Amino acid sequence: MKAKKRKHLKRFLSVSLAIFLVLGGGVLFLLVSSLTLDRHVRVCPSYPMEDLSAVAAKENFTEEDYAFLYRQTGLTKTAVDTLQTSYGRNFAERLEEFQRALFFRGEIGHEVIVSGVTYRDIFCDPETEEPFTAPIARLEAGDVLITSCTHTLGYRHGHAGLVLGDAKRILEAPALGQTSMISKDAVWFQECANFMVLRLKREAGESDEAYAARRKQIADDAEECLLDIPYSLTVGIFSKKNQGTAPRSTNCSHLVWQAYKNAGYEIDADGGPICTPRDISMSGCFDLIQVYGFDPIRLW
Repeated sequence: MKAKKRKHLKRFLSVSLAIFLVLGGGVLFLLVSSLTLDRHVRVCPSYPMEDLSAVAAKENFTEEDYAFLYRQTGLTKTAVDTLQTSYGRNFAERLEEFQRALFFRGEIGHEVIVSGVTYRDIFCDPETEEPFTAPIARLEAGDVLITSCTHTLGYRHGHAGLVLGDAKRILEAPALGQTSMISKDAVWFQECANFMVLRLKREAGESDEAYAARRKQIADDAEECLLDIPYSLTVGIFSKKNQGTAPRSTNCSHLVWQAYKNAGYEIDADGGPICTPRDISMSGCFDLIQVYGFDPIRLW
C-alpha cells in the first residue's frame, strides 16, 4: 500500500513539475516577447534634429529640400505642399510640430484590447504619463492608416483603417468579438507608437478632380458595403479571402484589402491568403504621405 502511495505521489509531482515548467516557459516567453516588441515598436531617427527655418522660409522647394524635410518631419512632398498651402505664414511653426513629434523620446505604454491576449503600444509623455498624440498630415478620402502597434501573444500583426469620404472618419475592424465600425477621427492611430499614412497612386495624366473622385468612390463603396461585418482572425484561411461586396467576416487589414479589391486593386504585396498591414505598405499601390515612429529610411 505504501509503495502504491509513493508511486501516485511521484506521478503527481512529475505531472505538477511538467505543468509548472510549461506554464513558466510560457510566461517567460511572453515576457521576453514583450520586451523584444517594445524595443522595436518605436524608432527615432538615427541622425540629428536640424534647424528647419532656412528651408521653411522658401516659397519653392528643390528635391533636396523635400528630402531634408522628409527626414526631419516624416512628411513627404505631397504632405509638405499641402501644409504650406494650408498654414501660410504659420507653415514653419507647423513643420516644427511634426519635427518635434518625430524626434520625441517618450515611453512605451500598453493598452488592453483583449485582456491577457491583445494589446496596443501607445506612446506616452514621461512627464505626464499621458498618451502623446502626434500631429497627422491632412487626410483625404481613401487614404489608408497602418501601424505595427497591436500584438497578440507576442505576434505583432498591427492594425489598419480606411479614411472615409468626409476625410475625417475611419472605417476599421477593431478586434475579436466586434464588428467593423466607424471611428470619428484618427486619434487612435495618432496615440500609437508608430503609424503611416498611405494614398493611392495617381494615374498618368489624371486630373486633380478625377483623382480625388476615384479615391472617394472607393471610400464611399466601402462605407456602404463593409460596415458591421463580424471580426475573424482566420479570414482567408478557413474562409474565402475575396468575399466581394457582402463579406461574412473580416479583420482590420482584410477590410482595407477588400475595399480596394472591390475597386479592382490588389494591395496585398505577396498575394497570400492573409493580407497584413505590412503587406499593404509594400504593395506598390500607394504613395507614402507621412511616416511616424518607423525609421524614415528603412520604414517597416
